[in-house]
Amino acid sequence: MDTVFTDDVAVRSPRGGELRGIDKVVGFMRQGEVEGQRSQHTTTDLLVNVNGDQAAASANSFVYVYRDGQAPHQTSGLRVVCTAARTPAGWRFREVRIVPAWIHQN
Repeated sequence: MDTVFTDDVAVRSPRGGELRGIDKVVGFMRQGEVEGQRSQHTTTDLLVNVNGDQAAASANSFVYVYRDGQAPHQTSGLRVVCTAARTPAGWRFREVRIVPAWIHQN
């Protein structure tokens, strides 16, 4: 995770609310794991605006939640908006906001 996010990252989503700090984000992701459940994310329409050592990015994402060998039991469309910063270790996300456009339970 530290190759993707800054240590002080802020993530806002309907599932997790507002999480601040990489340890909180990692903890939330681990507690949300479901045995045998997987997801596939397809991201489209990526738009990035770089301004020096800062960048704003947005994209649409389709998420398919499934179990091995089975059709997805949940699909959703999301809008993802991020800010990133150039750090000594490279570009890292500093803020992420995830907004569902729709969710379908199969």
